[in-house]
Amino acid sequence: MRNSSNTIIDFYEGAYGSTVRIDIQTVKWLGLFLDSILLLKNGFIHELDLLSLSDTEKDEIGGLKLILGTQTKMSRISSNQLEFNSFIWIVDTETIERIIDATNNFIVRGESGHYYLYEDNGIILEFAYKE
Repeated sequence: MRNSSNTIIDFYEGAYGSTVRIDIQTVKWLGLFLDSILLLKNGFIHELDLLSLSDTEKDEIGGLKLILGTQTKMSRISSNQLEFNSFIWIVDTETIERIIDATNNFIVRGESGHYYLYEDNGIILEFAYKE
C-alpha cells in the first residue's frame, strides 16, 4: 500500500490493454464518490468529473468524466496535448448499479480488493480499494 491517503486516478498501458485505474485509499472518498454517483443516477447532475472530487490526485491521466447514457462506452479524448489520456465514460443504468454495488461492498466489508467495471474497445477501468 502506498503512503498517500488520496485517491489516485491513473492511466497506463498494461499487459491486458489500456487501463484507467481508480486507486482508492479511504472510506471517506468512497462515501463522497457514492453520493456523487447517486446524484448522477437520479438526474441531479449530468456529468461527474472524478478529478474534481476532494482528496483526488491524477497521475498519467488528463481527465475522467462519467455521463449517464443509454449504453455504456468509454471514449478517449485526444484533441490536443492538454487532453491526452482524458476519458469520457458514458454509463447506462445497469453499469451505474454495478458501480454502486462495488462501492457499497468496499464500504460495508472494509476489505481491500478491486473490480473491473469496464472492459471494451481496448480500455479497462479498474476500481481498486487499498491495494
